[in-house]
Amino acid sequence: MPLNSALDRQITVLPSDSYDFTSVTDNRNAILSLAKFGRNTIDLISRDLDRRLNDKTELCQKLKNFILANRRARVRILLQNTTLIRRHSHKLVGLSHHLPSYIEIKITSQEHSNYNSAFIVVDDIASIYCQIADRYEGTINFNNRRLANNLKQTFNQMWSQAKISQNLRRLSL
Repeated sequence: MPLNSALDRQITVLPSDSYDFTSVTDNRNAILSLAKFGRNTIDLISRDLDRRLNDKTELCQKLKNFILANRRARVRILLQNTTLIRRHSHKLVGLSHHLPSYIEIKITSQEHSNYNSAFIVVDDIASIYCQIADRYEGTINFNNRRLANNLKQTFNQMWSQAKISQNLRRLSL
């Protein structure tokens, strides 16, 4: 079944619900789908929060709904480069300023600065994985706990060594 058909239907996850995508539109739709699917945690690693994927009002609204639906909800974002989002405002960074108790953004350590993949893990069961971060090719898995746990372990290791970006923090007076 094509990815668009899978995303448009009422999601009933099965162990084999895995779909490949090759375009920016499919990648964006996959991200929106998982944001809607999430209940507790969303962990995202990206080079620079690609504007074509993540700087969208619809994504921010889904993340906000995700957070407001569960007071224990948590979104963690790991970035490798903040240059572009510092130069131009980014909706997702703005949302993190409004909901700082729920959305954390860190910068990968020097040890992980050459990590070349991008992924999202939702509720330790669903994921999007792009082997090469700069490409829009990847796989969405709605129900693959083993893959999600492997990605989550990678994320947690990188997160524990990451630093809070002073450039992305908002000063409150």
